[in-house]
Amino acid sequence: MSATAVTLALRMDRISLTVPADPAFRGTLRLVVGGIGTRLRLPYEQVNELQLAVETLVSNRVALGPSLVVEADVDGGTACLAVGPFAPDADADRLRVVERLVCEARATRRDDEAEWIELVVGESSEAAT
Repeated sequence: MSATAVTLALRMDRISLTVPADPAFRGTLRLVVGGIGTRLRLPYEQVNELQLAVETLVSNRVALGPSLVVEADVDGGTACLAVGPFAPDADADRLRVVERLVCEARATRRDDEAEWIELVVGESSEAAT
């Protein structure tokens, strides 16, 4: 069995999780994302939809590199999650599927190559529904 590293860093209201892009680590992503939703005191349905949104991203996008990162900035009852890095994807329908699960989802670019998906959940997204 190869040695794989999973790191979790907490700084005040920023949570960053880096896992290998291997599908075996998707459960770890789901657990941490669920914990973020619980910290925000989201209803069960919203926590489940947030977890499903992240699972949909990592299952249907091509990771750009050997690892995936979930960064969450938590501010009161709102969190902005950035998931990536992914290879650029021109299929807008994939992002629309995720948008149905959370109120705000957008693709952003970092380093001119990597695409990250930002998801916003919490009080601001509850007001929009």
